[in-house]
Amino acid sequence: PQPFRKALPLLPEIAATLWRVSRRLRQHGLERAVGHVRFHQPCAARTNPLPELALFRTARLLIPMAPNCLTDSLALSAFLSRRGIAFK
Repeated sequence: PQPFRKALPLLPEIAATLWRVSRRLRQHGLERAVGHVRFHQPCAARTNPLPELALFRTARLLIPMAPNCLTDSLALSAFLSRRGIAFK
């Protein structure tokens, strides 16, 4: 289907982000993992993050890594911040 086709190019980026966040949480703890994502967030916020959220969610379904709310949330934050989307 179309949503999966659009998400396929993002698989390497999202998988790598999930892996990095997971490793950072294990090695350095929650405070540093969260601080790293916040450090990289841009100042400006975009108004409609829904297309990027949908792409992340679709790609995430294809990554063979057990879902984890904290890891997935931090990875999503990093993914969005690279696209100029920040939540305040």
